[in-house]
Amino acid sequence: LLSHSNPPTIMRLGDSYSIHPNVIPYHIDSLTKNCSSFEEFVNLCKEVDVVACTCIGIQHSILSVMRFDYCVVDEASQLMEVVCLGPLMFAQRFILVGDHYQLPPLVESIKAREEGMDISLFQRLCSAHPNVVCHLSHQYRMNADICSISSHLIYEGRLNCANQTIANRKLILPKLNS
Repeated sequence: LLSHSNPPTIMRLGDSYSIHPNVIPYHIDSLTKNCSSFEEFVNLCKEVDVVACTCIGIQHSILSVMRFDYCVVDEASQLMEVVCLGPLMFAQRFILVGDHYQLPPLVESIKAREEGMDISLFQRLCSAHPNVVCHLSHQYRMNADICSISSHLIYEGRLNCANQTIANRKLILPKLNS
């Protein structure tokens, strides 16, 4: 996004100590440090094109006066439903990104798992509305041998390497003396 000729304005919410140093200029504290009034602060925040935060980071008070066209939740299949629902309340539409065939939400309580807390909103919606699901077909992480295992066992043969460079990757390990 930032490399476009007309990049969007971005604001990052959350604790500044927990974000990458390259993101600090986009942090709400950096963007609003010269605001002289609460009204100026709110107006500046409302003018940004993209607000980025974690699902827990939605607790920032500025969000109480903001509404969004879209909310995109990454790794939504790893979130408990109640955690995922919070950010969705701030948008007219939402896009959930994830893969419920991989890691489910981490729920330690046996009782909570028995009550269905280990089923993500992502998985519930995929099951209820399979016609709106976009399936992963090209991946960039695994070589062809490893990809074929996942493709066959989990993805009904639909998963492929994105290109030949990915497909031919090998991990060369040094020989260790015993």
